[in-house]
Amino acid sequence: SKEASSKANADAINNKRSIAALNQTCHRKMGHKMDIIYRTSRKEVGCVEIGKDSDQTKEMKDGLTKMPNVMHDMLAQL
Repeated sequence: SKEASSKANADAINNKRSIAALNQTCHRKMGHKMDIIYRTSRKEVGCVEIGKDSDQTKEMKDGLTKMPNVMHDMLAQL
C-alpha cells in the first residue's frame, strides 16, 4: 500500500526532541500513515482513510482514534 505519512503528526510527536550536541536523542519518529493527505502550499489540510467493504475494526481504529489526532496536529500547524 502507498500510504503517506503525516508530517504535521510527526512534528507533534517529536516536539520534545532536543539538539543531539546537548543531550542524546532518539531517532525521529514517523507520523501516522493515512491513505490520502491533502496538502496546499506545504501545509497539510486534510486526510482520508479508505476501508474495504464493512471492516468495522479498521473503521473504528482509523476513524475514531487515528484520524482525529492527525487532523488536530494538522490544524495546529496552520
